[in-house]
Amino acid sequence: MDTALPGITVDALLNEVHTESLQNVLVAVRRHTSGIGDVNIPALDEHLSSHLSASFPAKSSMNRGDVIEIQGPPASGKSQLLHHLLIGCITPTHYGSTAIYGWDKAAVLFDTDGTFDAERFNRLLVSRLSRMIGIQNQSDVPGAFVQPASFPIEKLASRCLARLHVFRPDSSYQLAATLMHLPRYHATHSSLRSAEIGLVAIDSMSAFHWTDRFTMEQLRGAHEATGAAKNSAAESLAPLQCVMMALQALRASHGPVIAFTNWGLHPMTNSAPTGEPASQFYRQHLHPYPAAFERPLATSASPALRSVAVPPATSLHSPEAEFQQLQSAAVDRLLLTHHITLHPLHVEAFPARFGLGDVKREDSLRCHLVQRGEIHGFIRTPGTADIGKFSFFINDEDILAETPSVI
Repeated sequence: MDTALPGITVDALLNEVHTESLQNVLVAVRRHTSGIGDVNIPALDEHLSSHLSASFPAKSSMNRGDVIEIQGPPASGKSQLLHHLLIGCITPTHYGSTAIYGWDKAAVLFDTDGTFDAERFNRLLVSRLSRMIGIQNQSDVPGAFVQPASFPIEKLASRCLARLHVFRPDSSYQLAATLMHLPRYHATHSSLRSAEIGLVAIDSMSAFHWTDRFTMEQLRGAHEATGAAKNSAAESLAPLQCVMMALQALRASHGPVIAFTNWGLHPMTNSAPTGEPASQFYRQHLHPYPAAFERPLATSASPALRSVAVPPATSLHSPEAEFQQLQSAAVDRLLLTHHITLHPLHVEAFPARFGLGDVKREDSLRCHLVQRGEIHGFIRTPGTADIGKFSFFINDEDILAETPSVI
């Protein structure tokens, strides 16, 4: 008999039964039972910790499955803050008896802008390790992370760098496809399969903005004569939509912290007469996108990691079919957990009344301010009206959470 009830088939009833993998269940449980680490910028960690649900471990400001957007104008420190997070992820928690406050996890960086400087990243990593361990502790007997009694900082840095995997996709579709196949890469890559992926970073999400707009115009034009239904199908295959679905699938299956940078193109309000933005926040220029502060959302960032069943690539016949099946399997969209807006320290123009002597005197002070590399940040959490503030400092050798004593 083909029906369980009149007019209802067995297949229809079975399709209503929710299923998910044990991997997804374990990730959801770990999200509520063990934190992943801190950002190690005190004011930022304080805001993140104060907005944790009571069901989350209070000892960690960052948790599995958190989605962080970092937005700001050019040269506002977006990539540097992302590097700060990456370094924190791949460094150990301790070196011998010395706390380093790292996450002791693997990290994946998608360098969509093609601007990742491996030499500078290594310099930042070595500087961080040297500062945290101290030169006098380099000969200490280390813990489980390393074995020799004497272990130079450079070798420890090399061990950390082995945990960072960098991809350079050339389009949003390549980015989405790589994200979808990242679980397989994680399971089969010899240097990655034994480590948990603690952070997936994208720098930047806006890199393919203009090419994606052109792609969407072509999709709409191709379906223009076939009606709204086909046009809606084209919308569901929008390049950025595929990226968002792939990120949500990865979030459900592996629960990494997801952090991405985004351009700040259009301030919420017009600029002030001094040239400084009248609003410290920016309108969203990407679509579709989790713009949590521009329009009411039906739901806020869900603490649970919903299941997204992604079939193996071998069972699909084309990338388009793969993305369509991912669209049909997704039961929840990617939502922001926190949003960070960055601004470099604003330096006002010289007043018109200044003479040459005044300019020379003030110029030395301004050079000092610029060399400090001070960046101001604003942190917001969907569902609350609180705006947290924090600062950090960027120089050639390090990214510091406190004012550098020597410039």
